[in-house]
Amino acid sequence: MIHLRPGSSPYYDQTLIYRDAASPRAPGSVVLSRPSSFREDYQLQIAYRKYVTTRRIPHNAKRINFLFLHGNGMNKGIWHYQIHKLFAMYEISFPDMYIDTIIAADHVNMGDSAYVNRGKLGHVSDWNDFAKDYIMLTKIHEKDTFLHPNAFNVIVGHSMGGFLAIQITASEPNLFQSSILINPVCVDVSPEALPMFNQIYKNWYDQGFVKFYFDNLDKHQNWYHEIYEHYTKRSFYKNFDPIVLRNMLEDEIPCTYDRQKHYSTVELKHNGLEDFINYFHSNVSIESTRSSYKQVKVPTKILCGDKDTLAELIKNNINGDLKFGRLQILENQYHNMHAESPELIMSLVNDFVLESYRNHPKLNDFEYSKKYGKDYKEKLRKDALKGFLDNERVIPSKL
Repeated sequence: MIHLRPGSSPYYDQTLIYRDAASPRAPGSVVLSRPSSFREDYQLQIAYRKYVTTRRIPHNAKRINFLFLHGNGMNKGIWHYQIHKLFAMYEISFPDMYIDTIIAADHVNMGDSAYVNRGKLGHVSDWNDFAKDYIMLTKIHEKDTFLHPNAFNVIVGHSMGGFLAIQITASEPNLFQSSILINPVCVDVSPEALPMFNQIYKNWYDQGFVKFYFDNLDKHQNWYHEIYEHYTKRSFYKNFDPIVLRNMLEDEIPCTYDRQKHYSTVELKHNGLEDFINYFHSNVSIESTRSSYKQVKVPTKILCGDKDTLAELIKNNINGDLKFGRLQILENQYHNMHAESPELIMSLVNDFVLESYRNHPKLNDFEYSKKYGKDYKEKLRKDALKGFLDNERVIPSKL
């Protein structure tokens, strides 16, 4: 049963899908309680929600696809409200543009992915493995969508998801045509600053900001409301938009719990310790592949809140490692601004998507045909060899 809000839409159909994650992974990423000699025992799964348009797309029309990647400790539900808005907006405001498919995924140790991978997750989290998961998802599991000849693909990543978007577009420069990074964690912290961040993580844990196990639940109060109250008043996510927060929480509650029954304990889908394993492997993950940033050629927008802890680091690197991106600083916005100010952030995301779509079109045979006519292929080849074939030079056969 889907408890997300809104629960249905005339603009799209949604499905929860599980597929194989990428392998091999960094040593220590997958550890079993008992050693095994079978490959499949070490295979992780990745869960994602797939939204597919109900509109009929003309066969020769461009179709826009989105991949949304969440930050550490969150899940795909955090994007549901924004995705719903996107579909409605395009159908109403941009009738000549077509969203085909939107995918919001859970990293292998978050949300539904963590739930299905219980008992396999180890003590190592290489963020670059996560990037490989999404290359595999788009190029193999969803290739009919993302490799469609007329596809215009967009990737949107927040925080850790922003780092993954960089790695994906660096590794596959022709897979996505537009990339938006929201407060990306993509600059390594200096050794001198690490103790400060470690203390912050300890404080979050000690104060219950990251909580995944609820016990001693009041039998006179609905268990769901008690957990929701914790999220809204004492968690790391308490300033989220109410609908966004509720959707994220809904994607954390296993369907085995009956809303009408009482439980003294409730355990969410992902173990909050995975959050800290991710945090403690951030610097290693970034340092190991930061050199690949120079491979990013995709039009990229970096949205950064001025109240974000990493804002200064990002600003200091925008002419260095991050020079591939165009930076926009947003006043009075914090790290989770996509969830605290969803309308603002999604409007900025869509502005850049439209700009990329119009100013950096993905050329294909339909476009070539419009520009050059039916003999477009021959004309393109001659243009590519202009100056070489100007005198009607005949190239002899090698046979």
